[in-house]
Amino acid sequence: MPKKDEGRYEQLKEKIEALNGKLSDLKGQATDYVAEHPVQSTAVAFGAGLLAGAVLTALLRKR
Repeated sequence: MPKKDEGRYEQLKEKIEALNGKLSDLKGQATDYVAEHPVQSTAVAFGAGLLAGAVLTALLRKR
């Protein structure tokens, strides 16, 4: 691999590792929030599922 490509590869690898760390932090925050607010979390999940179901139903009825 040419040196230019190796440098890009390393930069990309570092960015992916940083993003992976951020995603891991967000996962931890979400887990903590759900543990601290189980009722609100369940209500949000229910609402999101209801909305997704309504959108899918509307899309499928048009066919």
